[in-house]
Amino acid sequence: MAQKIFLLVLSTFLLSSCSNAVKPIEIFSKPIEIAIAQPPAPAPIKLTNITWKVLNIDDTIYYGLRVKDYELLSTNMLELKRYIAAQQNNLKYYKEVTGGNKESLNATDTPIADSTTK
Repeated sequence: MAQKIFLLVLSTFLLSSCSNAVKPIEIFSKPIEIAIAQPPAPAPIKLTNITWKVLNIDDTIYYGLRVKDYELLSTNMLELKRYIAAQQNNLKYYKEVTGGNKESLNATDTPIADSTTK
């Protein structure tokens, strides 16, 4: 008799649980607004024109610079290094602020070698 009651109660629970519809769970999400401070833009690149000398001696072409032009070329290269380093710092800042990928942060951590600090 106890088995019949148990089977009756069990079958009632099983049948009644199938008849009820389960409500789907609704998930709401919205993007988080982050206030990002704008870092200062790097100073514009100021390059100086240099004069190349081209010599053709016995069907051999030589390119040359005067000493002053070579110094200007060196100054131009330092100016380019400065600008690239400033842009790398801005990129690193934006990646840190926006929660960028940690592997990509480490890829830009290598600074450009500066010959003036030696």
